[in-house]
Amino acid sequence: MLLWDSLFGGKVLTQADALYQFAPWSKLAAGGFRPSNELLLDQSTGFLPWLHFQAESVAAGELPLWNPYNYCGEPLVGTYQSAFYWPLNWIYYAWPSWHAHAWIALVRLWLAGFFTFLFLRRLGMGNGPASIGGLGYMLSGFMVVWLNHPHVSAALFLPAMLWSVERVTARPSRGEAVLFGLLFGLQLLAGHIQTSLHLSIFTAAYALFQMVVGGGGLRRRAAALMCLLTGLVLGTCLAAPQLLPFFEYLSHSQAAEVFESMETVARGGVTPAAILMVDPTHFGGPHTHDYSGPTGPNLNYNELIGGYVGRVLVLLALLQAMWVGWRRRSWAPTLFFVVVVVVSGLVAFQVEPVYSFFASIPRLRSTKLMRVLQFVAFGLAVLGAMGLDRMLRRNSYRRPVLVAVFVLIAVEQLWFAHGYNPQVDPGILVPKTEVTRFLRANQGFHRTLGVDNSILKPNANVFYRISMVSGYDSMEDKALTELALRMASGRPEFPFLSQVGAFTNIQAFPLMCLFGVRYFLATGPLPAPLRKVLDAEVLVYENPQVMPRAFLARHVEVITDPAKRLDYLSSASFDPWNAVVERAPETPIAGATDPGDRVEMLRHAPREVLLRVNAARRSLLVLTDVWDRGWSVRVNGTSVPIERVDHAFRGVLVPAGESQVRFRYDPLSTKLGLALATLAFLSGGVLLFTGWRRRRRPVPADSPE
Repeated sequence: MLLWDSLFGGKVLTQADALYQFAPWSKLAAGGFRPSNELLLDQSTGFLPWLHFQAESVAAGELPLWNPYNYCGEPLVGTYQSAFYWPLNWIYYAWPSWHAHAWIALVRLWLAGFFTFLFLRRLGMGNGPASIGGLGYMLSGFMVVWLNHPHVSAALFLPAMLWSVERVTARPSRGEAVLFGLLFGLQLLAGHIQTSLHLSIFTAAYALFQMVVGGGGLRRRAAALMCLLTGLVLGTCLAAPQLLPFFEYLSHSQAAEVFESMETVARGGVTPAAILMVDPTHFGGPHTHDYSGPTGPNLNYNELIGGYVGRVLVLLALLQAMWVGWRRRSWAPTLFFVVVVVVSGLVAFQVEPVYSFFASIPRLRSTKLMRVLQFVAFGLAVLGAMGLDRMLRRNSYRRPVLVAVFVLIAVEQLWFAHGYNPQVDPGILVPKTEVTRFLRANQGFHRTLGVDNSILKPNANVFYRISMVSGYDSMEDKALTELALRMASGRPEFPFLSQVGAFTNIQAFPLMCLFGVRYFLATGPLPAPLRKVLDAEVLVYENPQVMPRAFLARHVEVITDPAKRLDYLSSASFDPWNAVVERAPETPIAGATDPGDRVEMLRHAPREVLLRVNAARRSLLVLTDVWDRGWSVRVNGTSVPIERVDHAFRGVLVPAGESQVRFRYDPLSTKLGLALATLAFLSGGVLLFTGWRRRRRPVPADSPE
């Protein structure tokens, strides 16, 4: 019912119609157009373009490790949210159709409900209450509003890992260790590191709880702990192809510094959030275009509604909390989940001093702690199922009561969820425009810059394979961002390129030339030397002074101080044909001033750049793609170091004469990650086989029972 139109009705489950609020697509929109749910814009400007690019790369037989179309290049797997290795994304790689998204969403929801059912059955719930608990979590606020985001791909493993912990602590074995490792690794591959971190902490707390209150002697508890630790290692190694590139990118990202030093979520107050727990439409909603609740940096309806499971489950959860002392068998899990709901609510609603305590934990502050509302939702679903189970055991009308409660909860949650995730006509998605056709045909190896940063909204440019300076990513290479921000007229509150309103710093025009910006997109006239070449959905201006993507530096200057280097590079007097390096070369480099000096771009692919260079003397070759340690270079077949040039770009010394220069992206983090994942698979297989052999081994007749 929730996804019927996109599963069987020809619609598409996507929010990509939101692009029509931005130029150039806005010129194609019908009068009075409003995006179906603009709060879900991250789908259109992040996850969907990346998924589309990854599917095309897989079809071409390439690993999509590098995105060359934004930020002068970025490590795509390192962004984490691209989730290349996430198994459900491989459905799209095999079936690269817009219609695949609904089926992927259906699997996500079903898995969340099924894993919750398994966990509740493990706690002793009947099939009916366990099914209702699964329904409550799978249609909770968190799961509905983040349905097409990687948050849900990770969150669906919360009940699965708790179910696995229950199995391990009840009967430790090698097979249970492998199962826990598989689940732990899959949630790390799901594509949302913040949610995975929250889940890992929660699972550790539950495992500790089971160690304390669970039955069994010291020996069994030690065996259970060893199984969990083994699974932790296996799962981490399984996810290493995703984790290692992420940590490598994080080490030189803008996010590593900014998010730790800034409040990432505005304070919205307890009362509005508490109201939404029982009345999700009290302030309206983004999908009905009438939301009037709290807003601010990273504070919106999606963040506030995460704990919602409906009034019926909340009432049942409250009854179970009051009944905790009446039934010895359920007091421990009841107490645990009551504490979970209360503490998670205090953290999410930013109640002091609880919030400050958790926010002071290194790296946890930057994870948007309001999203622990998923634990409120899960805790209420579990407590509600337990309360219903207790009620049914004392009621002679069990079946009618169960059916009535199921219908009430299903109607309440489906009413909340219906229409929140748009289902649109596939014919309107990512249309070609005059501007995109022109850029695709004429851009060559150069880049495009939207003077208004919302024009050709990054990263939607990836759909068209158009290279832009800007992008949309929560990480961003620190050096590249520092340099490109100098082209903006002011520094945004959150210092990321994605937050820039407009690139209008005329003083930095030489820097724009260095970035290889051939075309400027604008809604109004731009000054000389730019010349208008297209008047279509937006104005397109060509830069006659644009620099080639690769060139030989005419002069090399050393500026060791980063601030002075940035000031010089963004000044009006900067000559982009000159190169600025951080440290003096071991031997002096002569400028490339000979008329016969030239650089020819033979190939520019996502993971490989091939150049033919002719230089009269030993020179510095500059490639204005972002510097990253995952890139290597060979000059005439010999490996040489890559220099950091002009603060953020790549450079390499080439000898006199003709040379072939090949840049290649094969990061060690990916190679090591794949090796560790292979080792995890083999180790898991060995553990399963030896465990199976051990179970089949006959017990001697005279052995003690």
